[in-house]
Amino acid sequence: APPALQSIDDSTANPYQYTYTVTGDSFYGRDTELRRIRRALDSGHPIAIMGLQRAGKSSLAKESIRRYTEGSPQYVVIEYDFRRLKDEALQQEEDLTLQFIRALPTTSEESIDEKVETFASSRRLTLVDQRHMFREILRSRRSRNKRTILFLDECQEIEDFLTEEKYKTFFVHLDALCRERDLALSVVIACRPAFFEFGVIRNCNLGRLFETIWLGALEDGPAMAVVNRAGPLLQIDEDAAIRIRFLTGNHAFWLQFLCHRLFEDCVLLGVHRLTRPSVDRVFQRILMDVGCKAQFYLLYQDIEDHEAAFKMLKQLAEFAASEGIAVELAGVWPDYRDRKDLAEALRVLQDNQIILLNNDPAHPTVTFQVEALRCWLRCHLLTL
Repeated sequence: APPALQSIDDSTANPYQYTYTVTGDSFYGRDTELRRIRRALDSGHPIAIMGLQRAGKSSLAKESIRRYTEGSPQYVVIEYDFRRLKDEALQQEEDLTLQFIRALPTTSEESIDEKVETFASSRRLTLVDQRHMFREILRSRRSRNKRTILFLDECQEIEDFLTEEKYKTFFVHLDALCRERDLALSVVIACRPAFFEFGVIRNCNLGRLFETIWLGALEDGPAMAVVNRAGPLLQIDEDAAIRIRFLTGNHAFWLQFLCHRLFEDCVLLGVHRLTRPSVDRVFQRILMDVGCKAQFYLLYQDIEDHEAAFKMLKQLAEFAASEGIAVELAGVWPDYRDRKDLAEALRVLQDNQIILLNNDPAHPTVTFQVEALRCWLRCHLLTL
């Protein structure tokens, strides 16, 4: 017999959270990615976790590092989020490595503050000095059998700062650190795909060193584990779960967001069972709620500045008049094979995991990966 349902009322906490990074018991799936990261950490290879906004890059990085370092006091983790630069720009003479040094814990064996002060009193701390000091501290830690993991999050946010020399040269320095095995330094970065296309990053060919892990939609098992998080609080009909996964395309953020709204609706109505009609009713409410534009926008915002891709996206939504329909490219653009702009637009939409392209070269068709986006485009962008 199924377990008895627990009471559900206004005091019941929502088990679906989409607003912050999740680790521990709240982390689901990505087993293959977790194994790959562990092997890379074991071997000292730097790791790049790539994916679109809210794909779960930070959660995967933090959970991997947590599992790897748990119970191992020789590890210290330095975290830096590049979004900080927009609110906490560094002083002109400061390097990012100085931020990393200050993030290291002070031990009885070495005082980081004293080391910085002593170094600064003897000479002015140039960028070269700061980077040299960081390298020497890492080497000192290695001599005492200690290891350091440097986690750099939201690396694409550096773009607006790459006009400054210290940020340009930082990534060249990072490249050098990744190649110095005697430092016992493991570098983990999380970024959107555009990061490795920035001129500075491309010129130093930073990506050649990294074990690259792409995050797409969740597999069916982990996606169902997310859907079933409500456990004894809510009975979810099988067709309701199928509907949730279809609307979200197993997109990690959208699974949590839609389930969060569905759970809130059940609490307000005082019901313990979620049915497919309820899923459709709540989704229609989300679809017409102007306050939810941001949740739909994150699905396509990375291609909005690409004129050809954005135009193609809207045209595909116009031709995709029914759920799950496959749009034949030749029916929309008879000359699509001969136009480079259309080929590039198609590539951009695929790279941003907005569409799926079939493997029939004679009659190529595309479908939307996230049905929610197709619905929203037809309701809003196509009417503008």
